[in-house]
Amino acid sequence: MTFISIVYALFLLSILGIYWTVNKQRSRLWILLIASLVFYTSLQVEYIPLLLLGTWINYRIGRAIAKTSERQPNPQTWQLTTNDWQTQFAAWERRRLIGLWGGILFNILVLAGFKYIPFIFNTLGTWFGLPAAQETATWFQMNILPPLGLSFFVFECIAYLIDVYRGSPASAQFLRFASYKLFFPKLISGPITRYHHFQRQLKTLIFPSSHDWVEGLWLIACGAFKKGVVADRLGIFVTLSFENVQRAG
Repeated sequence: MTFISIVYALFLLSILGIYWTVNKQRSRLWILLIASLVFYTSLQVEYIPLLLLGTWINYRIGRAIAKTSERQPNPQTWQLTTNDWQTQFAAWERRRLIGLWGGILFNILVLAGFKYIPFIFNTLGTWFGLPAAQETATWFQMNILPPLGLSFFVFECIAYLIDVYRGSPASAQFLRFASYKLFFPKLISGPITRYHHFQRQLKTLIFPSSHDWVEGLWLIACGAFKKGVVADRLGIFVTLSFENVQRAG
């Protein structure tokens, strides 16, 4: 299922119809999450467990950072000397920083594991003359297809963890976080969005007026034209140039 297709148009209209027939916020979140999983299943069903696991781990890391933040020492209520309070504050800040960097490292390793292992092994094989390394890189390129939208997924998770570290509240419910992380219109091609802005929109969303429907359909039509008519046609020449760099000029 691609964005520029009749199948996606029918899918989107169906989700809109179901979404607006439900009144409860929790049910709407389930609709968005299930729709996102169905959408990604049509593209790469084998990576659904990876997306769910990555979403769960980032949710838990965000909760851990927020929980540590809630335990911030307060010198007005704690009967501590200045030195004791500074020690406690340093320990509190260190725990938060460890959680943040642990989350960043996890996400970067996921991204590197799928996208840059062939490059790393090719480089090592070239530098140190290791045929086995180059064979490993070739095997990865032939057999391991990176998940669609992995870069957007990873960098959005990192942005979320940084926001929580800086003081924004972490998601209190996994369903809310998962519906944001796997939201199908931006799952494979972005843009990178902020969790709190997304949730604020869902809470204040009202049934669109006729003017909103017309404006929304116009924006979709403009985007479809830019993608299907302009970008995809230019992409043919871009791909041709990158595959023949020495002759491209």
